[in-house]
Amino acid sequence: MNKKYFSVTNLLCRLFILIFIIDFFVFTYPNTEIFSIDHLIYGNNWGVLTQNGRLINVSEMNNEYYRLLTSIFLHAGIPHLLVNVVALYFIGNELEKRVSMRVYLSIFIFGGLLASSVTMFFTNGSVGASGSIYVLIGFLIFICVKEKNTLKSFSILFYIILILYLIIPNLSLTTALIAHSVGLVFGVVSAFLLDIVKR
Repeated sequence: MNKKYFSVTNLLCRLFILIFIIDFFVFTYPNTEIFSIDHLIYGNNWGVLTQNGRLINVSEMNNEYYRLLTSIFLHAGIPHLLVNVVALYFIGNELEKRVSMRVYLSIFIFGGLLASSVTMFFTNGSVGASGSIYVLIGFLIFICVKEKNTLKSFSILFYIILILYLIIPNLSLTTALIAHSVGLVFGVVSAFLLDIVKR
């Protein structure tokens, strides 16, 4: 399909929202108050998908390494989902204009897997696509450093969202900071290596 009429970023955003709806409203456990603040905002009452797909500590993994991937597509509450979807929409669509679909999906998935692989040694349970989104940010940063004119093509709204996404999720020193750091470094390194290969 022509990239002009198809956006991987938009597809991923829709997929995140769909999975969230299924997890929070359909595949829930008995006695779950699905419209409670504790459930919708804080995501404390896990759905079936989160219970069985979230990232857990390596000491509890029991060969369930599929969690390294599935945890990327799960979110803990509406605020968590909205922050990641908005960030992915703006950052992902900008990067998608500059790389192929194959490269985009490869760094998103493999970068997310790497972030999860490191995080599992420290987490007590986590979900979210932020590790993968930071991969995209790292890749985009390399492009901007290499091609200075790229900076002029971004909107003010893009910069606002990028700055907020770089600051706010990292204010609390949680295991998410590890995933973000790994993702960011992987994004920069993968862009650097791809640039060398293209020469």
